[in-house]
Formats: sequence, C-alpha cells, structure tokens
Amino acid sequence: MNKLAFLGCLAIAGIGYYLINENDKKTEKMIEKGLLIKILKELQKEYYPAWERMIEYGKQQFYVQNKNGQQKEELRNVIESKFQNVIEKIEQRVFIKYEVSKEEVNYNCNNIYKNDNEILGLVNYINLGFEQAIKLELNLPQNQELPDFINEDLILKTQNKILISSAKLFNEKIREYKEKNNGQQVIKHSQAFQQILQDLKWESKKEEILKQNGFGQQEEASSKQYLDAIKVYSQNRQFKQKLVQLNERYDKIMSEILDKGPIKEDEIDQMLKY
Repeated sequence: MNKLAFLGCLAIAGIGYYLINENDKKTEKMIEKGLLIKILKELQKEYYPAWERMIEYGKQQFYVQNKNGQQKEELRNVIESKFQNVIEKIEQRVFIKYEVSKEEVNYNCNNIYKNDNEILGLVNYINLGFEQAIKLELNLPQNQELPDFINEDLILKTQNKILISSAKLFNEKIREYKEKNNGQQVIKHSQAFQQILQDLKWESKKEEILKQNGFGQQEEASSKQYLDAIKVYSQNRQFKQKLVQLNERYDKIMSEILDKGPIKEDEIDQMLKY
C-alpha cells in the first residue's frame, strides 16, 4: 500500500487508495462540477513541482540503493516516506482555499462524478504524475494550449537566463570547494562532484526565473508549461538548432570551470550572451 496520502479518487493500484469506506453511511456534500474542476487543476499544478523533486531525490537515492543492494520496492518506500508530508501540505492548502474537505473531494470523484469524462481525465492525469514520479520519470502529455505570449524568443531568452544562473552557481560551488580544500580541484564523477550537482538542482533559481518570465500564471505549473513550450517549438528546426547551440555553450562553460577552476562572472555572461 502506498504510504503517501494521495487523493482518494486516485484509484490506480499501488498509487492511490480510498480514504472513504464503501460501507460508510456518512453523507458527504456535493461539490459543484466547476468548483471540483478548479480544485483538481490546482492540485495538478501544485503536485507537479513535488513530482519533480521526488524524481531528483529518487535518482540521488538510486546510487545508495545500488551500493547497499536494496530492492526497487525499498527505493519506492524511501521516496514515499520522504514526500508524504509534502503531499499532505499541498492538499491541505488547496482544500482550505476552496473550503472543502479531502473526504468530500474523494467522495465526489469516486461517486458523484465517477462517470464524468472531464473529471476522470483530471484524476487520471494526477494518477499518471504520481506513477511516473515513483518510477523516476516525468513525461506527462500537454493538457492545454500555450498562451499567445509564449513564443520562440521568450523561450530562448528564458533558457539563457536559466543557464547563466546555473553556471554562476556552479562556478561559486567550485570556488567554495577549492577554498575549503587548499586549492584542490573537484574531480568529475567524484562524491564531491555529485554533491555539487545535487546542490545545483536544489538551489536552482529556475522556478523563480520561469515565473518572472510569465510561465505558470495560468493553471499549469511553470516548469510543465515551459517544457511543453519547448516541445511545441522544437518542431521548428531553426528554433531547435538555436536551443541546442545555447545548451552546448553552457556545457562548454561548465566543463571549463570544472577543468580549470572558477572564472569571472562577466565571462559567463559574455560566453552565454544571447
């Protein structure tokens, strides 16, 4: 049984579980369909960053699992235990906002709207998100059209800012390591290197940059909307080439910092100038 207190309407085996006993005679109030849709869409949006963190944490633990000879199910349990609180807090915030209880949402999903295709679609999307997160993958389908303000130029400028921020953070982490270790360089694939990469992910300003550039203002999580935008516009060969070139320059800078040590921040700005 899954330890995480996911919505009771998430009924896929091994992912969600019913919190309401089928024999329970307690009557729950009916939630108007439009309101229930809002609740489920907001849960989708709030869950998405948690799914991303679950995957990052799971990948980190994967190395530990291999070293200790743990089974796949044990890794799943580790992830669930780590994020149970996070999921509960997300649900609590959303339910308080809309003045409903978890039991009421469960009841409406499982009973009143159990044959409603629109509600089922939202529930299945949430199910899929949790299922993929536990499997350490996240490739959810695009579920809404991109707003008009999102175009190729915005995506490239946003990616540029994200990469500059990441390179500067990496540069600083390498500098700190050298200062603490008598000028010693970080060795690629070493434990110190893996820790720095992990710090980059947890201290990343990507979410902040995405929101500053307008992503996530609608019902979609900012990182999900950004990923969808890249997928849509990558069908254009010229755009895809520009994106690849930008990422290649980033990789080159990161390799240079690792091999030769920290560089000046204005050099990073110049090398990644868009």
